Amino acid sequence: MTPKRLAIRILLWPLAALLLLAVLLLAAIPAAWLDKPQDLPPMPHLQVYALDNVHLVDVRHGTLIRDQQLLISGTRIHAVRPAGTPAPSGAVRIDGEGRYVSPGLTDMHVHIYDRKELVLNLAYGVTSVRNLRGLPMHLRWRREINERQWLGATLYTSSPALDGPDYAHALQEVVTRPEQARALVRHYRDKGYDLVKLYGYLDDDVLLAALDEARQLGMPVAKHAPHAGPRLPIAALRGLQSLEHVEDLFQGPLQYRFDAEALPDVIRELKDINPYITPTLATFNHLTELSDKKQGYLSTQPIDRLNPFYCVLNHVFGAQRWLEASREEADWNLKERDFLLRITAELDRAGIRLLVGSDAGTMYMSAGLSTHEEMQLMQRAGLSPARILAAATWNPAQAMGLTQDYGSIDAGKYADLVVTSRSPLEDIAHLQTPWAVVKHGQWLDAAKLEEFKRSATRTSHWYPSLGRLLEDLMVRLIPPNN
Repeated sequence: MTPKRLAIRILLWPLAALLLLAVLLLAAIPAAWLDKPQDLPPMPHLQVYALDNVHLVDVRHGTLIRDQQLLISGTRIHAVRPAGTPAPSGAVRIDGEGRYVSPGLTDMHVHIYDRKELVLNLAYGVTSVRNLRGLPMHLRWRREINERQWLGATLYTSSPALDGPDYAHALQEVVTRPEQARALVRHYRDKGYDLVKLYGYLDDDVLLAALDEARQLGMPVAKHAPHAGPRLPIAALRGLQSLEHVEDLFQGPLQYRFDAEALPDVIRELKDINPYITPTLATFNHLTELSDKKQGYLSTQPIDRLNPFYCVLNHVFGAQRWLEASREEADWNLKERDFLLRITAELDRAGIRLLVGSDAGTMYMSAGLSTHEEMQLMQRAGLSPARILAAATWNPAQAMGLTQDYGSIDAGKYADLVVTSRSPLEDIAHLQTPWAVVKHGQWLDAAKLEEFKRSATRTSHWYPSLGRLLEDLMVRLIPPNN
């Protein structure tokens, strides 16, 4: 082959690759917009319900208010009254027979990759979720739910995660300059995202610029890792909506040392900024079980409820590492998991406000079920059921500034409720199998919840899911206006 022909061939390969990418974009992105399951639960006509003979869980005080009746009208709680109060004419009376009613649960750290995951969350009493790696599809899904096109958990979504160049991957936004960070914060505020997600590997000047811009705009921020970095004090993170992952306290300030003596100093620094912290114990427990039990643990997971395209991505870029872990790595993970439980307990004892967040959507973690795994791990760490329930209800509402509408059972608030046969103040695990769930006034009995679980296996297919990823990549090729 002559040098000229060789040069031509070398040039043709990238051109062919670009042409193929263009074809994929043109074909897949419309599919991403048009794909919508036909079996999403509809929003039926709202009724008036009188849920009678129930005990209400007061999550602010960790107590029960016994023998009550909830009058639900439209999407909201109309009145809280003594049991046996005559119901209005036309109201549907439901006898709770002494069951327990808690506010709907909020998972403050999830990764949503399929509409069906928002339906599946309802089957487990998770009535709101905060998605912490936003894509354009999440804005559409949030709008569909808010417009009552179909019934799913209320969705709050962050921007794409802003990260430094050393560790960022395709689903994150690489940020290297302070002015770029400011422009992106403004851009994602204007696009309608609920908050900005900052990752743990931003340069100090970039991090400070993003935080300053967000504060000026009143844009909430969630920060990956409850520490600012090697050169900035924790005080730099004052006023954020939340800090994520106790795992990063171990890996950051404690520098991978099982140093119980150094832990109180770290917690004192955190206490000074009065943060909300999301431990995300469930995701570390998940990778620990994968590394320890391998396929034996994997066989217990409901993989058929995961979006197949993202399941493969999560396998290749996350779970496979732990399925192939050595015995030494597995033993380290087991030891670290126990230490993370201890850190969580110490944070709670120090009075730091915790949030329930499972990191569902990573590896093979299923929506809804992972939220309960998180709460049960918090209970295993030694937290009381009352504290855990507050971390899944009242604390999220406080962190997001939503206490007028969510977080507790009060007249005027949205009717997002979980009804259980046994008290969650005795054992938080009682919440995992609701007798009924109420979402914005819609009564969902046990049969309906089981239907949601069966429907969760009918996810979007590969092609539209690929289209949604390509859509995000294409959108982020266009830099925001400075």
